[in-house]
Amino acid sequence: MSRLEHPAAIRTGIDFASPLQCVINAASGSSDTQAKREMVEAALRVGGRRGDLLFCAAPPG
Repeated sequence: MSRLEHPAAIRTGIDFASPLQCVINAASGSSDTQAKREMVEAALRVGGRRGDLLFCAAPPG
């Protein structure tokens, strides 16, 4: 069964071919944003998904 034929995708309207939008809070207390990026990218590869990674940081001041 392909992902597009998956029953959960039909019930929820999820399009598994669409890229995920991932927002990573770079100010969450950990300074290793590169490790976070690598972890998310690895998970996307394992799941056979594409994704856009966006990083946010605390405002200066």
